[in-house]
Amino acid sequence: VTFSVDENGILSVHLRDEETNLEVSAKVKTSRLSDKERLKMVRNAREEEEKEVIEKAKHEARTAFAEAVTRARKSVHKTDVDETKIELQNLIKQEEDWIESRKDHSNKDFID
Repeated sequence: VTFSVDENGILSVHLRDEETNLEVSAKVKTSRLSDKERLKMVRNAREEEEKEVIEKAKHEARTAFAEAVTRARKSVHKTDVDETKIELQNLIKQEEDWIESRKDHSNKDFID
């Protein structure tokens, strides 16, 4: 989502869905909003956009971590040393438990 206000106070909004690449644009040519109200709307929209970017990054980080643990679990059989295999399985179990225990938590738990 991008917002812009030109020198005449015309608000332009452009939306693009990253998954489908569908795009929509709109212009608000007349408004009963004051300059202060328009600026507040733009500021709020930018803050929301920043929050969405951060949440997406957190989600991608959590997903990548879970995928790495899954790959590790699948590769344990490659070692022939039973002691090493058990140690790896225990470490993987700890990480899987950690992920599972935070399944319903906010993304903050994965970054802070």
